[in-house]
Amino acid sequence: APTIFGNSLLLNVTSTGPTYTVTYHNNNATSGAVPSDQTKNHNVSLNLATNSGSLARTGYTFAGWNTQADGLGTHYTVAGTYTTNASVTLYAKWIMTFDNWSGGTGFGADTNGDGTSNGMAWLLGLANKNTNAASRLPVVTPSGGNLQVTFTCLKVANRGGATLKLQVSDDLGVNDPWTSQEVVVPDSSGTVNGILFTISANADPNLINVQASIPNGTGSKVFARLMGNP
Repeated sequence: APTIFGNSLLLNVTSTGPTYTVTYHNNNATSGAVPSDQTKNHNVSLNLATNSGSLARTGYTFAGWNTQADGLGTHYTVAGTYTTNASVTLYAKWIMTFDNWSGGTGFGADTNGDGTSNGMAWLLGLANKNTNAASRLPVVTPSGGNLQVTFTCLKVANRGGATLKLQVSDDLGVNDPWTSQEVVVPDSSGTVNGILFTISANADPNLINVQASIPNGTGSKVFARLMGNP
């Protein structure tokens, strides 16, 4: 209520400021409905919808939200937050599964006869099963006594349940099994199971550039290979 002080009138006014809305877009989903809009006051940390609601897209898996339909904008994971300083539309980010990419051809088959299986070509981020994989095969070089392996591949979240591992042996797996030193190729830099990974962004947001440095622990020979499993 207003308060009168002599000839002055004091008004008690409360202002909540602007509100902003996060709207969800199905982005070519083949069934289902998007989550409900979320509206919050200015500068509030808003927990985004943690899943795609009832959305589904044949041949794809859901991988969070993006500010652009083509996935080239700002990406939010399913556990992400958005600070409300503007209204925004977030598009469902769909990741193509191997079956959709290959048209149902087997993971271990080599459709175009280039010596690289369909599954490995997919994990290396090739456009389709008919693309020759020669230019995308790992480059292996010695570096300061270490073995350095450089390649480009799909991010972990884009592998659709498939696994890409880097395996190491000092005798091509004869007495030293490939599985004695192996690691799933990660998305971030660091040392895992003795292998130093340096990860950098690729122009394609679905891919990463990988440089793996493998120490020569035996002082004689060291071998490395990539192994893909569906």
